[in-house]
Order: sequence, then structure tokens, then C-alpha cells
Amino acid sequence: MSSVQANAIRDFIAYDSSIFNETLRTRKYAKLNFTAKDSYYDIVKSLELWIQDRAFHRLEETNTRDTFEASVTEVNAFYDSNQNQIALMAGMLQSPFFNASLPRIMNYGAIGVVAGHEITHGFDDAGASYDEVGNRNNWWDADTYRNFEWKKTCFDEQYGSIAVEDLHVMVCFYLPLQFGWMFSFYFGLD
Repeated sequence: MSSVQANAIRDFIAYDSSIFNETLRTRKYAKLNFTAKDSYYDIVKSLELWIQDRAFHRLEETNTRDTFEASVTEVNAFYDSNQNQIALMAGMLQSPFFNASLPRIMNYGAIGVVAGHEITHGFDDAGASYDEVGNRNNWWDADTYRNFEWKKTCFDEQYGSIAVEDLHVMVCFYLPLQFGWMFSFYFGLD
């Protein structure tokens, strides 16, 4: 079942190609209205209301997996379980993740760690709650869940408390809340 999940992951690298489609852009922003005379506050308020309105309307829509809601300038990468998609925004394609003067293998490695981390979110305990097309549908069987919980305990024993000697501090993670992130960081590097 995990191969079905993996093969269905969609990716958006740098930007969504629909930004070049005038019809889609016009339709997307049709209800976003403000003028040059509006105050900064009014523009931000209009934008926030527009974003909220779009989010509510998406709740009523069938999940088509063709929506992409992020700014290309954002320095971020993410996994969206509702779409089973990863995104590496254009803002990520700069130092320290990308540098044109470095050998390609270093750029591939840096971006690969980020991509690996985001993909892994589709296979953690939260990602298990969404199927290959992003519908809320747990795709793990009882044995998979039991094995995951056992490995989670091992992971907690190994990494739950890490001493940072030079700083004289103990880093403690509350893994029941942060496990998906720790799991993804670990396997993103693996």
C-alpha cells in the first residue's frame, strides 16, 4: 500500500505552472478587490478575508488535487496530506539549499534532504490518515500501526533526550506531539 501512496505523490517545484494561465489567474483572483486608494490595513484585511473565503469554499469542493496554495517567494517546503503533494517553493532555491557556484551533487544533496523530509510526512502517523489522493482514509493495517508504534518507542529511547555537551543543556522532545517532525527529519537525512 505504501507504494501506491508514494507513486501518487504530486510535486510542485519552484512554482505551480498554472500561474502562466491567464484564465485560471483571473478566475482565482476575481473576488479579491481593492484599489490603490485603499489603506494598507484595508488591503491586508481584504486579502485575509479572500483567503478565508477560498478556504471555506474548498471544504465544499471535491478534492481534485490541482490546487496549489502557497507563495512562490516563500522560503519553505511542505507536504500537504489533503492533496498528497510536496512543494519546494522557489524561495528555497537559494543558499544554503542551492548555490549555482557549488558542485551539482551538493545542491542535489541539500534539496534532496528537504524533499526527503517532506515526502516522509506522507508516511508518518499523521500521513497514514490520508490516502493516495488526499482523502481522510487511514491506509495502515493493524500490523503496520503496531510496528510503527514499536519503532516509535525505539526512536524515543534513542533520540528522546539528547545532551548537547558544549551548551550544557539537555534537549528533550515530547515525541507524542513532535514525532512526525522528528521522524521526517531523521528519514529525510537517511
